[in-house]
Amino acid sequence: GAADSFDVVAYHFHAGYQNRVTDHDNQSGGPWDAWGGGVGGKAGFLRQWMAGYGVVKPVFLNETGMGCPAYFTWCLLPTEAFDQMQATFLVRSFVRGWSAHITGFFWFTLEAIGWRQTGLLDSNLNPKPVYLAYQHLTHQLQQAQYTRAVDYGEGIEAYAFRRGLDEVHIAWAQTDQV
Repeated sequence: GAADSFDVVAYHFHAGYQNRVTDHDNQSGGPWDAWGGGVGGKAGFLRQWMAGYGVVKPVFLNETGMGCPAYFTWCLLPTEAFDQMQATFLVRSFVRGWSAHITGFFWFTLEAIGWRQTGLLDSNLNPKPVYLAYQHLTHQLQQAQYTRAVDYGEGIEAYAFRRGLDEVHIAWAQTDQV
Protein backbone atom coordinates (compact mmCIF):
# COMPACT_ATOMS: atom_id res chain seq x y z
CA GLY A 1 0.00 0.00 0.00
CA ALA A 2 3.01 2.35 0.00
CA ALA A 3 3.43 2.62 -3.77
CA ASP A 4 1.88 6.09 -3.90
CA SER A 5 4.47 7.29 -1.37
CA PHE A 6 7.55 6.97 -3.59
CA ASP A 7 8.48 7.77 -7.19
CA VAL A 8 11.52 5.56 -7.76
CA VAL A 9 13.18 2.54 -6.18
CA ALA A 10 16.77 3.39 -5.36
CA TYR A 11 19.42 0.79 -4.58
CA HIS A 12 23.16 0.39 -4.04
CA PHE A 13 25.65 -2.06 -5.51
CA HIS A 14 29.34 -1.96 -4.70
CA ALA A 15 31.82 -4.44 -6.11
CA GLY A 16 34.90 -5.41 -4.16
CA TYR A 17 38.16 -5.68 -6.08
CA GLN A 18 39.32 -9.31 -6.08
CA ASN A 19 42.97 -8.78 -7.09
CA ARG A 20 42.42 -10.56 -10.39
CA VAL A 21 41.18 -9.89 -13.89
CA THR A 22 37.48 -10.76 -13.80
CA ASP A 23 34.06 -9.28 -14.40
CA HIS A 24 33.40 -7.74 -10.99
CA ASP A 25 29.76 -7.05 -11.90
CA ASN A 26 28.57 -10.57 -12.71
CA GLN A 27 31.39 -12.96 -11.86
CA SER A 28 31.95 -11.89 -8.28
CA GLY A 29 30.69 -15.06 -6.64
CA GLY A 30 27.99 -12.96 -4.98
CA PRO A 31 24.24 -13.47 -4.77
CA TRP A 32 23.46 -11.25 -7.78
CA ASP A 33 25.51 -13.26 -10.30
CA ALA A 34 22.61 -15.65 -10.92
CA TRP A 35 20.35 -12.66 -11.61
CA GLY A 36 22.71 -11.17 -14.21
CA GLY A 37 25.05 -9.17 -11.99
CA GLY A 38 24.98 -6.63 -9.23
CA VAL A 39 23.76 -3.78 -11.41
CA GLY A 40 21.19 -5.25 -13.81
CA GLY A 41 20.44 -8.39 -11.81
CA LYS A 42 19.66 -6.54 -8.61
CA ALA A 43 17.39 -4.19 -10.59
CA GLY A 44 15.61 -7.23 -12.07
CA PHE A 45 15.13 -8.68 -8.59
CA LEU A 46 13.66 -5.40 -7.34
CA ARG A 47 11.29 -5.20 -10.32
CA GLN A 48 10.15 -8.77 -9.74
CA TRP A 49 9.58 -8.05 -6.07
CA MET A 50 7.54 -4.92 -6.90
CA ALA A 51 5.54 -6.82 -9.52
CA GLY A 52 4.42 -9.21 -6.77
CA TYR A 53 2.67 -6.20 -5.25
CA GLY A 54 1.42 -4.85 -8.58
CA VAL A 55 3.88 -1.94 -8.46
CA VAL A 56 5.82 -0.56 -11.43
CA LYS A 57 8.34 2.17 -10.62
CA PRO A 58 11.60 3.34 -12.20
CA VAL A 59 14.74 1.81 -10.72
CA PHE A 60 17.67 4.09 -9.90
CA LEU A 61 21.19 2.98 -8.96
CA ASN A 62 21.85 5.79 -6.52
CA GLU A 63 25.24 4.51 -5.35
CA THR A 64 27.73 2.25 -7.05
CA GLY A 65 31.46 1.82 -7.28
CA MET A 66 34.27 -0.68 -7.12
CA GLY A 67 36.56 -0.43 -4.16
CA CYS A 68 39.27 -2.19 -2.23
CA PRO A 69 37.92 -4.36 0.57
CA ALA A 70 39.72 -3.12 3.67
CA TYR A 71 40.35 -6.63 4.99
CA PHE A 72 42.80 -7.50 2.17
CA THR A 73 46.32 -6.21 2.78
CA TRP A 74 47.11 -6.36 -0.94
CA CYS A 75 44.51 -3.67 -1.51
CA LEU A 76 45.71 -1.08 1.01
CA LEU A 77 47.62 0.72 -1.75
CA PRO A 78 45.73 0.14 -5.00
CA THR A 79 47.77 -0.80 -8.06
CA GLU A 80 47.47 0.02 -11.75
CA ALA A 81 45.65 -3.32 -12.14
CA PHE A 82 43.02 -2.13 -9.64
CA ASP A 83 42.65 1.18 -11.48
CA GLN A 84 42.11 -0.62 -14.80
CA MET A 85 39.58 -3.10 -13.37
CA GLN A 86 37.72 -0.21 -11.75
CA ALA A 87 37.45 1.56 -15.12
CA THR A 88 36.34 -1.66 -16.81
CA PHE A 89 33.74 -2.25 -14.09
CA LEU A 90 32.26 1.21 -14.64
CA VAL A 91 31.81 0.76 -18.39
CA ARG A 92 30.41 -2.77 -18.19
CA SER A 93 28.06 -2.12 -15.31
CA PHE A 94 26.69 1.17 -16.64
CA VAL A 95 26.14 -0.22 -20.14
CA ARG A 96 24.42 -3.30 -18.72
CA GLY A 97 22.40 -0.98 -16.50
CA TRP A 98 21.17 1.00 -19.48
CA SER A 99 20.22 -2.25 -21.20
CA ALA A 100 18.24 -3.15 -18.06
CA HIS A 101 16.44 0.22 -18.25
CA ILE A 102 17.90 1.61 -15.06
CA THR A 103 16.84 5.25 -14.89
CA GLY A 104 20.02 6.76 -13.44
CA PHE A 105 23.42 6.13 -11.88
CA PHE A 106 25.63 7.74 -9.25
CA TRP A 107 29.26 6.68 -8.82
CA PHE A 108 30.50 6.78 -5.26
CA THR A 109 32.67 8.77 -4.68
CA LEU A 110 34.50 11.66 -6.33
CA GLU A 111 37.72 11.77 -4.33
CA ALA A 112 40.17 8.89 -3.89
CA ILE A 113 40.48 9.31 -0.15
CA GLY A 114 36.83 8.36 0.07
CA TRP A 115 35.47 4.96 0.95
CA ARG A 116 37.79 2.07 -0.05
CA GLN A 117 39.49 3.88 -2.92
CA THR A 118 36.28 4.08 -4.97
CA GLY A 119 36.96 7.68 -5.97
CA LEU A 120 37.12 9.00 -9.52
CA LEU A 121 40.10 11.18 -8.54
CA ASP A 122 43.43 10.24 -6.97
CA SER A 123 44.83 11.70 -3.75
CA ASN A 124 46.16 14.71 -5.71
CA LEU A 125 42.68 15.24 -7.21
CA ASN A 126 43.86 14.11 -10.65
CA PRO A 127 41.56 11.94 -12.79
CA LYS A 128 42.02 8.19 -12.37
CA PRO A 129 41.36 5.75 -15.24
CA VAL A 130 37.81 5.26 -13.91
CA TYR A 131 37.18 9.00 -14.29
CA LEU A 132 38.49 8.95 -17.86
CA ALA A 133 36.34 5.90 -18.68
CA TYR A 134 33.29 7.66 -17.22
CA GLN A 135 34.06 10.81 -19.19
CA HIS A 136 34.53 8.92 -22.46
CA LEU A 137 31.43 6.77 -21.96
CA THR A 138 29.20 9.76 -21.24
CA HIS A 139 30.68 11.64 -24.20
CA GLN A 140 30.00 8.72 -26.56
CA LEU A 141 26.49 8.12 -25.24
CA GLN A 142 25.41 11.73 -24.78
CA GLN A 143 21.97 12.12 -26.36
CA ALA A 144 21.98 8.36 -27.12
CA GLN A 145 19.24 5.84 -26.44
CA TYR A 146 19.81 2.17 -25.72
CA THR A 147 18.35 0.08 -28.55
CA ARG A 148 19.39 -3.56 -28.20
CA ALA A 149 21.94 -6.22 -27.40
CA VAL A 150 24.13 -7.03 -30.40
CA ASP A 151 25.26 -10.52 -31.42
CA TYR A 152 28.95 -10.42 -32.34
CA GLY A 153 29.26 -14.16 -31.85
CA GLU A 154 30.38 -16.42 -29.07
CA GLY A 155 32.43 -14.84 -26.32
CA ILE A 156 31.51 -11.21 -27.08
CA GLU A 157 29.06 -9.08 -25.11
CA ALA A 158 27.82 -6.04 -27.02
CA TYR A 159 25.14 -3.36 -26.88
CA ALA A 160 23.85 -0.81 -29.40
CA PHE A 161 22.82 2.78 -28.76
CA ARG A 162 21.22 5.23 -31.20
CA ARG A 163 22.80 8.70 -31.21
CA GLY A 164 21.12 10.80 -33.86
CA LEU A 165 21.84 9.10 -37.19
CA ASP A 166 24.71 7.09 -35.70
CA GLU A 167 24.61 3.72 -34.03
CA VAL A 168 27.22 3.29 -31.30
CA HIS A 169 28.26 -0.22 -30.27
CA ILE A 170 30.00 -0.98 -26.99
CA ALA A 171 31.51 -4.46 -26.88
CA TRP A 172 33.97 -6.54 -24.86
CA ALA A 173 35.23 -10.10 -24.55
CA GLN A 174 33.30 -12.13 -21.99
CA THR A 175 36.46 -13.95 -20.92
CA ASP A 176 38.90 -11.51 -19.43
CA GLN A 177 42.58 -11.81 -20.20
CA VAL A 178 45.63 -10.06 -18.86
